[in-house]
Amino acid sequence: MPRQAEEKKMNISDRASIVQSARVILIMVLTLACLGVEAQAKSNDVLLPQGAQAALLSLGGKEIQYFQLTRAGEIRLTVDGPAELTILSRLGYPTGASGSQTYTLEITENGKVFKTHTSTTEKSDGLFKNTTIAAGKSRKWTVKVPTGKHTLQFRLKETSTAPVFLRFLASSQAGSVSWVSVTPLSYTRVATAMVKEKPVLYFVATTQGEVRLRVVGPLQLRVSSRVSFDARMTGEQNYAVLVREKSKDIPTEPLSAPKSAGVVYTDWKEMVPGESQIFTMEVPSGEHTYSFLLGKGIAQSVALRFFIPKDKL
Repeated sequence: MPRQAEEKKMNISDRASIVQSARVILIMVLTLACLGVEAQAKSNDVLLPQGAQAALLSLGGKEIQYFQLTRAGEIRLTVDGPAELTILSRLGYPTGASGSQTYTLEITENGKVFKTHTSTTEKSDGLFKNTTIAAGKSRKWTVKVPTGKHTLQFRLKETSTAPVFLRFLASSQAGSVSWVSVTPLSYTRVATAMVKEKPVLYFVATTQGEVRLRVVGPLQLRVSSRVSFDARMTGEQNYAVLVREKSKDIPTEPLSAPKSAGVVYTDWKEMVPGESQIFTMEVPSGEHTYSFLLGKGIAQSVALRFFIPKDKL
């Protein structure tokens, strides 16, 4: 074979090899996307404080969960850092109250002042359900939470006796942790939720039908839950996700959520998903198989998703 023809054949072969390699890389990228890698810098999780009194804000046809902070009380919140914590606050206006009002929030940790913030607000059109308290306009405050687990106490100071209602969102700082979704071993059914115009698969548990998940620790397991609302359920619903390993019950925090305002199930029309609530579990070393069930209550089912750190996959 002439040398030029041989070189031409080799070039064609090289190009074909490059194209094939590019295809393999593309498939790998798409596979990772299907596994559900999540960049935490762009996701906000609703955090639930410990033992706080919940209140539903009714505004513009929507119901949003807040937690009431009185002048004499406190709200305790656990945050896993490093994270960016966003505090949304609304002053409560009793009947007849009006005008511009100022209030100061103080955050402490282990008796030391972590941060303080003063806000000035005016009355809004919102009303807290089952009360005569009108809502002030929303005020937002963001703080950086360092690495580790932190229990923060929120208090009011230098303000009137009017309560303030708080809502908490957290997102991990960029570059800290990426999470990947994992598929359970078994489940009652799958429900497809449309979240920000994207289909997201959830796995359904009931009081009798469990979702079983196998993971290998040590790692932190993140569980996203949406209580399912049927036609007879209104307002905010309390529920619990029960976790068991063999015959051992693993304690979890009680949860509470209203209906989601913008998320629907595409393949489960008779149910409406609740607002997403997140809790985490510390998984010890070794292989573990957990059973997830819905605790007894009004709700008949709960939809779950599971995430582990990407580097533990």
